[in-house]
Amino acid sequence: MKKETNVFACLDERIQKILPELGIEKPTYVQRLAISFLLSSDENVILVAPTGAGKTEAAILPILSKMFKRSELEPIKLLYITPLRALNRDILGRLLRIFEKVKVSVDVRHGDTPQSVRRKQTKSPPIALITTPETLNILLWSPRLRRYLKNIRYVVIDEVHSLVNNKRGAQLALALERLKILCGQPQIVLLSATIADPDLVLKYFTSGKGGKVINASQQKKYQVTVEYVPPSIEVLGNTIIVKPNVRELIKRLYRDIIETNGKLIIFTNTRDLAEIIAALLRKQYGLNVAVHHSSIARELRISTEEHLRQGAIKVVVATSSLELGIDIGGIELVIQVFSPRRVEVMLQRVGRAGHFVEQVSRGKIYTMTIDDFFEALAITILGKRGEVEPTEVLVKSYDVLAHQIIGIIRDYKFDGREYPSVEDVYSIVTRAYPYRTLSKAEFLAVCRFISRKSRAIRIEDGVLRLGKNAIGMYFDNVSMIPITIKYRVIDIASNKQIGELDEKFVLELESGAKFILAGHGHEVINIDYLAKKVYVRRVSEISQTPSWVGELMPVPYNVARYVGMLRRVFKHNDYESKRILYEILDEKSAAKIHKRVKALLMEIDSVPDENHIIFEYNYSMFEKGLLVVHLCAGNRINKLFSMLLFRVLLEQTNLPVLRYTSDAYRIIIELYPSIQKSKCIEDAIREALGRIREMVVKGTIRSFIRDTVKRSAGDILWYFLNVARRFGVLGEETYPRRYILAVMDKYRDTILMEEAVNEFLSIRGDEEGLIRVLNDMVSGKIRILIRKGISILVNPEIRLVDAKEQERLREIALDDYQHRLSRRRVKWVCLHCGYYEIRRISDGLLDSCPKCGSHLLSVTKPKDNTEYILEKAKRKMYLRQNERLRLDALYAISNFLRVRPLETLYAVASYGVNLRQAAALLGRYKGMRLLLEKLLEMEANYVRISG
Repeated sequence: MKKETNVFACLDERIQKILPELGIEKPTYVQRLAISFLLSSDENVILVAPTGAGKTEAAILPILSKMFKRSELEPIKLLYITPLRALNRDILGRLLRIFEKVKVSVDVRHGDTPQSVRRKQTKSPPIALITTPETLNILLWSPRLRRYLKNIRYVVIDEVHSLVNNKRGAQLALALERLKILCGQPQIVLLSATIADPDLVLKYFTSGKGGKVINASQQKKYQVTVEYVPPSIEVLGNTIIVKPNVRELIKRLYRDIIETNGKLIIFTNTRDLAEIIAALLRKQYGLNVAVHHSSIARELRISTEEHLRQGAIKVVVATSSLELGIDIGGIELVIQVFSPRRVEVMLQRVGRAGHFVEQVSRGKIYTMTIDDFFEALAITILGKRGEVEPTEVLVKSYDVLAHQIIGIIRDYKFDGREYPSVEDVYSIVTRAYPYRTLSKAEFLAVCRFISRKSRAIRIEDGVLRLGKNAIGMYFDNVSMIPITIKYRVIDIASNKQIGELDEKFVLELESGAKFILAGHGHEVINIDYLAKKVYVRRVSEISQTPSWVGELMPVPYNVARYVGMLRRVFKHNDYESKRILYEILDEKSAAKIHKRVKALLMEIDSVPDENHIIFEYNYSMFEKGLLVVHLCAGNRINKLFSMLLFRVLLEQTNLPVLRYTSDAYRIIIELYPSIQKSKCIEDAIREALGRIREMVVKGTIRSFIRDTVKRSAGDILWYFLNVARRFGVLGEETYPRRYILAVMDKYRDTILMEEAVNEFLSIRGDEEGLIRVLNDMVSGKIRILIRKGISILVNPEIRLVDAKEQERLREIALDDYQHRLSRRRVKWVCLHCGYYEIRRISDGLLDSCPKCGSHLLSVTKPKDNTEYILEKAKRKMYLRQNERLRLDALYAISNFLRVRPLETLYAVASYGVNLRQAAALLGRYKGMRLLLEKLLEMEANYVRISG
């Protein structure tokens, strides 16, 4: 057998000498593949490997070796770009260990770099500079550092998979074209986690030229289990409320922590959940738990990373801020709370455990709903197969283009040339892969807009010149990450701040809107946009949870479709479904979850799966109806389809649609209360689908999609605002919703609105994916079923509570309600002398009047002024009709009080029940249980209506 060559022996002797000092003994798989290639070639390359594979060293060691061999040690010879400032700090530490030992200077420059360090770098730039895409755009403008960019021979872009599908990536692709004008054709080395199409990513950042793909992603081994935490159940009146069982989750997390010897990371999908979990682990078990997310101060994040690396803390609860390759030392176990939503995210997060490539990465996913369980199961199976999401790249972003046009014009002028012609700038722009298909008409439309509206450039005789707003617009848009403005939420009762909301969520609110914050329902009273305050009052109604900016990523089509397949397997194939569960769970847990899921699916005749879309509906004369579309297509396709379907139903049928929502597996359309026949509803559904099918066949569906998005002002409001800020039409201050809507109307047929639609489709909608699904519907590959009645899949958790459990829960709810009633106050009134006093029900009964000794007593509400009516009656004064009725009710209550005292007190103390209603209920419902059930139902309705 041929002995494998140690590629380290091919490196420069100075580098070989320091490797043992760095603890690098033998090359990893990706290093064996990459080092020999990079030493012998200047071709562009992408290295694809999991976390901990040694990608950084695989790129840097051969590049540094070539720099020594070629005597390429001028400043700045190597540019190392990372997407995060935190990653900059980490890479600086890793490169310093190498570069200092061979006496090669390296430094970092980004938004947090102190001014003193910047001055030093300007005077004496390092040979290797670590930076971000945003800071590269600043360096290209910098009069002093720009001249050193001419020396760049190597460009390394780390974690490139996080850039390719967003505006930061498009901006970087154009900035690289500007850089090449200065330094020629540097060798571009991309470092990426597992991605579906690395060749496409390489082309994206190399002007479409591509190069060598070195894929070592299959070397990593993962061991991931999925556990289901059954929900907690509460009863409000006759309504069963299903909530994630956080108490049980915390118990299981604590068990994991004490059973794990090494360090753990607990990943969540939102910042607020990370804070809640950490707080509960500290409070209930006294654990030293740190939190790491983007809203935490930079110094605290650095401290947490360092303490975790040194082992000073064992547990960190984090969001995506710890997802990328920051060095935090060896992690034994990664726990994900709720589905990670994407395969690539699961691989990236779980890959933090067993950080080195030869180690097994151990992970555990806790799911809190049946949808969540199926989703995590699908992601785990796909991840083991290495089937990640298809690679999507962002193309032809107009606001990015506007920013870079200004930069290119300034580059021309600064370098001592005349201002460029339209053709000069267009030629540079279209070299970049994201803009290779940009038409001349589109380019000119952007130029004209930033000339006439933004006043950032001037177009004179075919020449592009800088305008008066050029510098401001360029530096205001160095970052393509939307600014996040916070609104304080103020409770009007206490005048205290109870939380914060992101601007995106506030723009969706109006007076009267209800949402959940800090576990409680709140109703919007007023929004002060200037002061950035939302005034609210507390309500008990169940409502929506704030959608925090940049946190919950959409579930992709491949995952949702696999969930549909799992539904079908669990419904029809016991052997296969059990085999799937036994691969990731112990036998006892697998049997338990299989029984629970099987019982749920067996109650449904036809289960919506990857090949079936099921329409379900109900309706009523007195209450809102529902139309539910079960479609396993993911968040973005379902969002776009819900917009199309709602519009067609609204404009082209007689179905009284009200509003719509969607998630990864269903679309829910509310219907106005009305008299409808089943045939009419089903005919409307078929008519709407027929109209959509007709547009698909004629090829007009794409224009209809874009027009629908443009008309959906509420859905694209936030995206329009961001685009308008980047084009300089709106500033960074806050604006009332109505003002933004007015600006949208003004710019409806401009490049501004086109880019807002583009941005919405790239983030919230999947145009190509929806068209594929619609084509499958037309061809019959996906079948459509329509049925009356709403199945339990609309909320599958509710049906998981059996009849006995529901009865037990209602008993608990009634006991709790009776206890609350006993703590309430009522007003005791003597009908003989008019004496009254207010006391708690739990304080006991009054046998007689403390003043006159009469037994003729009654009770009423604490704030009722019935004693004045009694005084008027004693003086034989005239009583109005409503006063006579209240007096009659008081005497009726008195009669019940003598024979059923406790039930009478409870009826009077109940909210939403007046004295006449209390007397009527006491006459109708004989028995404490029946009365309490009715009182609880009426009180719930009262609170729901009154807020």
